[in-house]
Amino acid sequence: MNKEVFMMKKTKWMALSAMFVAITVVFSQISFPIPGTPIVFTMGIMAVMLTGCMLPKGYAFLALLVYLLLGVCGLPVFSSFGSGLGTLLGYTGGFLMTYPIMAFLTAWLWELWGPVACKEKKHVLTGLLLSEPVLTFVAVWICLFVCYAGGALWYMFVAKVDFGTAMMATVIPFIPMDTCKAVLSTMLVLALRRALHSAKLLPAV
Repeated sequence: MNKEVFMMKKTKWMALSAMFVAITVVFSQISFPIPGTPIVFTMGIMAVMLTGCMLPKGYAFLALLVYLLLGVCGLPVFSSFGSGLGTLLGYTGGFLMTYPIMAFLTAWLWELWGPVACKEKKHVLTGLLLSEPVLTFVAVWICLFVCYAGGALWYMFVAKVDFGTAMMATVIPFIPMDTCKAVLSTMLVLALRRALHSAKLLPAV
C-alpha cells in the first residue's frame, strides 16, 4: 500500500470516527430518569454499539475516549447535557468509563467474526448461527456485559452497597430495554455498512 492510499484511508477513518463521536453526543441526549433507580435511561450506549461495529478497534476506542475527554473538559456531551469530572466519577460513571472498552471489544469481535459470517446458506442452522445479524447481536451483547460489570462495580464502590443491591439498582431493570437497543443497533449496523460501502465511504480495514 503506497503512502497516498494509506493517508486517504486514514483520513476516511478519522472522519468516520469524528462522525461517531458526534452521534454519541446526540444519542446521549435522548435520556430520561428511571423512577426508583439512580440511573438515567440513555441511548448513548446504542451509539457505542454502532461505533464498535462500524470502526476498526483502534479508531473505535479513540472515538469514545475523545467523547469522554470532551465531557471531562466541560463540554455538555453526557446525558442530559451533563459534563465535568464529577459526572464521570459519580454513581453512574462506571458505565461511561466502559465506553471505550466496549467499542474496542465490539470492533475486535466484529473483525474476528466478520470474515466467518456465512454468505451462502448451505446448511440452515449453520447459516443462521453464523449470519451477520446473529454475530453482530452476540458481539453487542458481550459488550453489554462489560458495561454492566463496570457500571455495577463502580456503583458498589461509590454508593457503598453490596453486589445484589448494585445489580438491582443499575442492571436488572435495564436488561429488556438494552436488549431492544441491541436488536435496533444490529439492524442499523447492517443498513449503515451497506449504505457506506455503496457510497465507498467505508474503507477496508
